[in-house]
Amino acid sequence: MSLLFVMSICMIMMLYITAFSLLRGHNTNAIETKLKHKLKHYLPERYIKQQDDYGVAHSIVMDLGEVLAQPDNFDKIDSMVVMHKRAIRFRRQALKQPTEIPQRQERPVFKIVK
Repeated sequence: MSLLFVMSICMIMMLYITAFSLLRGHNTNAIETKLKHKLKHYLPERYIKQQDDYGVAHSIVMDLGEVLAQPDNFDKIDSMVVMHKRAIRFRRQALKQPTEIPQRQERPVFKIVK
């Protein structure tokens, strides 16, 4: 009976850690993204990390810089294929959900008074 109790507690902790990593993680694949959207309805907003486009684009560029700094050509080629797939996926998502660009504020015109 105690073994069953310990195993159930371990399973609950495992599910909690998995849900937390899905909600707070980034660069999730399609299945993880679907699960994340399903879990969003049941948890408060403070546990859900909003994924903004700037952060994703920044991580892609930083990872690309690391890939280009690699000395080995074969590893570089494999990594470039992965980076290309990430960039294409990001572009597809950005085209599906266009972002609104705020309009620039007009600068005030000052007069010189003597």
